Amino acid sequence: MNSNKNFRNHKRIQEKLIDVYYGEKELSDELKAHINACSECAKHWNELKMLSKKLDILESKVEIDGSVIERAFEEAETLKRRKKIKEFFAFLCIAAILLALESWIALSGYEVQIIFIQFILMLLILISVPFMLSKRIKKEAESK
Repeated sequence: MNSNKNFRNHKRIQEKLIDVYYGEKELSDELKAHINACSECAKHWNELKMLSKKLDILESKVEIDGSVIERAFEEAETLKRRKKIKEFFAFLCIAAILLALESWIALSGYEVQIIFIQFILMLLILISVPFMLSKRIKKEAESK
């Protein structure tokens, strides 16, 4: 039981040291005293400082070419437009097929059934519109 408590205490201290490493907190006197008294946490702190030194050596200044980024955004927009056009043509094809199928069924003598199905579908759409609008409004509010 005592070792479990020590483990949790070390974990808590090490998490605080990580916060200090990233500059989110200051190295308090309590943490300094613990590092001096605890070899495990001192080792962890030294590893963090070594990591910082290694990263400083590896870090180099990279020049950013704005034209490359601009071309990437333009290409993304082009791909987005192409996708929208493909989706629109797929919608048109499906709509044309459904219209042709509905016309064929109507000409086969099932006009009353088609009118009944259309009436049911229109009622379902009228009922579902408020739900879709509220969902859309919530989604737009979350994205802001």
